[in-house]
Amino acid sequence: MDNVSHDTKNINLTSVEVGALWNTYMVESLVHHTYAYFLKHVDDPDIKKFLKHSHDTTREHLKLLEALFKEEKLPVPRGITSEDINPDAPRLFTDKYYIYFEEHMSRFALTSYSQAYAQCSRLDIRELFKTQFVELLILVNQWVTEVALSKGVYIRPPYVPLPKEVDFVKRQNFFSGFFGEKRSLTVLEITHLFNNADTNSIGTTQMTAYSQVAKSKDIRDYFIKGRDLAKTFYKNFVDVLISENIPIPPSHNSEITDSIESPFSDRLMLFHVNLLSSAGLSSYGMAITGSPRNDLSALYGKAAIESAAYAKEGASLMIEKGWMEQTPTAPDRDELAKLVKSH
Repeated sequence: MDNVSHDTKNINLTSVEVGALWNTYMVESLVHHTYAYFLKHVDDPDIKKFLKHSHDTTREHLKLLEALFKEEKLPVPRGITSEDINPDAPRLFTDKYYIYFEEHMSRFALTSYSQAYAQCSRLDIRELFKTQFVELLILVNQWVTEVALSKGVYIRPPYVPLPKEVDFVKRQNFFSGFFGEKRSLTVLEITHLFNNADTNSIGTTQMTAYSQVAKSKDIRDYFIKGRDLAKTFYKNFVDVLISENIPIPPSHNSEITDSIESPFSDRLMLFHVNLLSSAGLSSYGMAITGSPRNDLSALYGKAAIESAAYAKEGASLMIEKGWMEQTPTAPDRDELAKLVKSH
């Protein structure tokens, strides 16, 4: 089907498009500068290759976004800059951890880009997010997965015997989880438990490393609190899998070195942790809708409430430090009306 011609010069950006572009710039700036540091401390040539590709790709994305902001007469976000990294700091992570980091950040970006593409209407913006989505698919499927498989570090989700015929739910205890007989987990429930356990394993590692190098005590204490919270979530999710005799994802803490010199500013690390909290909240919401067993929905609900409280504390720290960039907002009509009355 041929594209319909659009004169984008006469079509203003919608609030959805402004928000998607702004959020993309912030995340891409984080990834770009984080990889600048990773590239200074990588030995494996295959891993270095995909880190270099990601670093170069995000640089081009940032240039494209910056030009778009200027063309639309929008302020370019500060985001994360070269001032937020110290590439000459000692190595903080092993090469192996870079694979897991790339995989999880790409998974987050794929979700963001697909949502942006579906919600945006201006042709050039849709094309931008479609291109970025396809580039990430190639990176994740052809590079990250293949490299992980070739290095023997790919984490496969659990296998279950395949069904031989179509079946239907016959009893109301399909929803039971607190009392009486529990049914076995569905494959969708296993997916959510395994993925959320793996994500919290990554979160535990990330915040353990950040707490090891953070300069400010209040930021360091916040990371320690987040580390312990992620460890609790990980244990809660894997305990369910273990009780059902299903394999669990591993811990990644052995991929952190003993360095105490920070390669990142406290601002960068706090921004990243807030991003992880937001991603966790979204994941728990999806898990609730995909987990009919009421003990699981309660587990995810509790995790969501605790994650929301932790994220709010992190946002308050960002504001207190003067680090939180404000997302573009709609005008306050009531305040504008007051200004008119005062003249």
